[in-house]
Amino acid sequence: MKYRVVSVLKDNRPRFLIISDIEEIEILPSKYLKHLDQINASPNTVKSAAFALSYYYNYLQEQTIGLDEITLLSYSEQNKHFIDFLYWVKSGKHTEHNTQTSNKTCNMYLGAVFRYYHFLALEDVFIHHICGKAVKSFRKILSLSGKKSIIF
Repeated sequence: MKYRVVSVLKDNRPRFLIISDIEEIEILPSKYLKHLDQINASPNTVKSAAFALSYYYNYLQEQTIGLDEITLLSYSEQNKHFIDFLYWVKSGKHTEHNTQTSNKTCNMYLGAVFRYYHFLALEDVFIHHICGKAVKSFRKILSLSGKKSIIF
């Protein structure tokens, strides 16, 4: 399954959604994008986050791992996961033409992914599925997000 960003105009402002190739809206990332709209993030910020999350969801799909499974990985496994995501983006695998991406852009994508996990942690999204492990797991991810750059 592939994920892509769609834009719709609402109240004269672009709204972004992430949908799958079977035309289903992905609820969690779309909820996060709506949150960014509600806190008056600039449309460019929301658009950048939307594309970063669609790339990340495509990466997860390619790696055959679920979003919730990332929270169960050890710190070092999570670190490797996010480094591999950076390499994946850097090599251009997120584009049709495999165009290399700048270090700055790669780090922007990673930052957007970390902010998304932070949002999910604050919303207690995984608590219902994972119970007590979620809090520790999100702390691992959030401690990774404090770094400006993991590899670049």
